[in-house]
Amino acid sequence: MIVGFDHVVIAVADLAAETELFTGAGFHVVPGGSHRGRGTHNAVIALDNGYLELISVADRYLALRFGGNPARAVRFLETSPRGVMGYAVTAAGIEDDVRRLEQGGYAPSGPTSVSRERTDGSVIGWRLAVPRGESWGRSWPFLIEWDRPEFSPASDATEHSNGITRVTGLSITTTDVNDAVQLYRDGLGLPVTHETPTGFRAALGGDVTVDLEAGASTTMDSVVLSGPGVGRSAALDELALLYGSVLRLQPDPAAGNA
Repeated sequence: MIVGFDHVVIAVADLAAETELFTGAGFHVVPGGSHRGRGTHNAVIALDNGYLELISVADRYLALRFGGNPARAVRFLETSPRGVMGYAVTAAGIEDDVRRLEQGGYAPSGPTSVSRERTDGSVIGWRLAVPRGESWGRSWPFLIEWDRPEFSPASDATEHSNGITRVTGLSITTTDVNDAVQLYRDGLGLPVTHETPTGFRAALGGDVTVDLEAGASTTMDSVVLSGPGVGRSAALDELALLYGSVLRLQPDPAAGNA
């Protein structure tokens, strides 16, 4: 069962430089660690309802040998310094989700056990399932079930000086919006409505939604970040510019801000 939004994956060519960039824009960035056997490493930005993952290639040969998303990160970062690759939803009882995807003909990979060694030497683990065996650069998420709830970086949410507290929405353009809607509805069991002028909206739980719209290519158009004290700054504007306005900032409507 999908129980909510988990995190957004942002691939970056230089993890240290990107960490400095996000820190300068008022985010509290925490070193993550290395993904065992995958050739990638990360840093995380914990929010109240999920987190942002900055992921980079630590060992190009290992990432290419592993294949899948690590190899996609290698290929993407050969031509771009940064970009939003995809996102994850949190599952509870991931085997049932995999069966649902299989019954719908969505040929998922997993559940696969994955672990990450933190910078302090401790190890956290989770299980992963991916509809159609791939999710980065696609219109659908991958599924993650943490071995223990406290392993999720979101459990360590902290204040950010820029006032951002949560992810409130995602917007994805896809070449086959009807297929995407069917996968969300039948494969993932998520409610989908006709609430947008040009497409569909799926509810991920916890007041996070994803808008699906038809387009000439499949891309993540926007990640909406909000909070009661969100303000503008030169550093935040620079961050938005570097990401081509994919990262959008807005006051939290639940807090009564205009």
